[in-house]
Amino acid sequence: MCTTDTLPVEACGRSPDAGGVEARRQLVVDRESALVPSVVAAEYLAGSRDAEADLAALEAASVIQDFRLDDARAAAELARRLFLRGKFPGWVDVVVGGFAKARGNLPIVTRNTRHFPQNRTRSY
Repeated sequence: MCTTDTLPVEACGRSPDAGGVEARRQLVVDRESALVPSVVAAEYLAGSRDAEADLAALEAASVIQDFRLDDARAAAELARRLFLRGKFPGWVDVVVGGFAKARGNLPIVTRNTRHFPQNRTRSY
């Protein structure tokens, strides 16, 4: 499962992150789908110069899935635990973490592993 930092930021006018590029290549080598939660797509498109073209490219290169009630329940539980520990990373990361937990504890591919202390991660 991908976070925004794994996606092709070149579309948003920023320099490509070598680690993100390599992480995407590794998904191809491993024959894994790049699963993108809809909240990550929204965060990505918010910084886009051409949202329509970038959405088309994102849909061609990944599987975008909507946030569901089970994802919300897992995110709420995760938020409660992180608030109690004083480690709440922000709502987008909690929603992504809940999404991953609700869908079989999927690994999150990210360079910001500290944002997902309760999740399995694959860092680069």
